[in-house]
Amino acid sequence: MKLYYFGPMALMLILALACQSELKTPPPAPGGEEEPLSLPKVTVMNRIVPEDIRQDPFTLTKVEMPDQHILALEVSYSGGCQKHRFDLYFTTFFDTSTPEHVAALLAHNDHNDPCDSWQQQTLYFDLSPLAEAYRSHTGKTSGRLVIAFPDAKYEEQEIIYQF
Repeated sequence: MKLYYFGPMALMLILALACQSELKTPPPAPGGEEEPLSLPKVTVMNRIVPEDIRQDPFTLTKVEMPDQHILALEVSYSGGCQKHRFDLYFTTFFDTSTPEHVAALLAHNDHNDPCDSWQQQTLYFDLSPLAEAYRSHTGKTSGRLVIAFPDAKYEEQEIIYQF
């Protein structure tokens, strides 16, 4: 009698684990055969107060631009039981150096995830709002910005964004 219950239980466990692994898969890279359904919002503000923005620990492991306005950030963090949220913030302060520099803040909200599994994810952001803010503040039609990304451990990485 116990064998009748073991087969269906094992099948249900396998299906449940397969569904969970699908949820952790990052969206495909922009420009590939499949496009992500939506990109997280980029917020451009006059002033960023880091103390007002939730910052749970993470490590920024890679920064790249796969397309002209698409930024890809590879992050690692502890979790696995909750969906984590990342938001990208920029200030409208553009310095006068050549090329101009702008600071970015990548905010992480782990939603109090109690799990300790090490997760790795690639996040994609459309930087068009940053280009529009630059154009409206400087009056220039094109630009070249060095974007600095300090992560939660304050290890800075930079990338050039040309538009």
